[in-house]
Amino acid sequence: MFSLKKLLKPNADKHEITSLNLQIPDRAPQLPQQTGGLTPESLLAILKKKPAEEEVHRRAKLLRELNPPKALFFLVEPQNGCYVDLQNQSSKLLPLFSSPLAALDYLQTRKITSAGIAGFQLASLGATVERWQAAGIDSLIFDLCPRCAASDSPLVGATVTREELVHGWSIERAVRHWRGEVLVRVFGSLKWDAMRPQMRLTLEFLRDHVDCSVPYVHWLIALIAGMQGDEAGRLAATVRLEQFGPNFRGKTWTLKDKAQGQAWAQLWGAATMGLLATYGLLKTQQPPQKP
Repeated sequence: MFSLKKLLKPNADKHEITSLNLQIPDRAPQLPQQTGGLTPESLLAILKKKPAEEEVHRRAKLLRELNPPKALFFLVEPQNGCYVDLQNQSSKLLPLFSSPLAALDYLQTRKITSAGIAGFQLASLGATVERWQAAGIDSLIFDLCPRCAASDSPLVGATVTREELVHGWSIERAVRHWRGEVLVRVFGSLKWDAMRPQMRLTLEFLRDHVDCSVPYVHWLIALIAGMQGDEAGRLAATVRLEQFGPNFRGKTWTLKDKAQGQAWAQLWGAATMGLLATYGLLKTQQPPQKP
């Protein structure tokens, strides 16, 4: 996976960016010729494909213009208010998360039982930077994957302006969105009858390694698990789905008899359309409708 270091410069020129030596694929991520027999290793290999720097910046610019973050989240020890940070050689890194659900996933996966989730408004960044400095934090890392030993998430210095923070965040989210689109395209290329396990594996990989903050991913996993007779898996995915609020409750029925077929198909269609819309794969490019 490539380094995002130079992409983090808000005013980086094209010469600096192309020095990363990124390959220039088509704007749409390319799928492997065969998607049968998928494994976590083959999915990881798919994600090692490199987005073009122009595409990263196109998506990042749209994020900054249309959906900039109002708040970011981190882990803290409630007893003493200390940040849960990481040591990287001589640096102290503070993981920042785009959503409280991403922070919760990190906390639970890493089994950090003594910490809670806190956040800050970007409008109050100046005071937050002062607290980082007082705590000895010198670098920030965005949406760190709790399941991977290594990460290519970008680092940003803790003495940072709002513009620099949002720029670094948007670059990381743009790459993450591109990788999510790759996996959604793989998911969409699989045939239901023959490749149900591969469909679920692809969605679970997206959930665990790309973005756990997309409700439609959990919804589809729950529906597939129900079809497979995996009630524990269905219930686990349902719990995570219902964290997104009342619009996502009671939406993961099992298909027990033919009488439920039409209603189940409607749920599947709504969840699929929501997922495609999230990653910009609907021709209308309209936001997903609430279920």
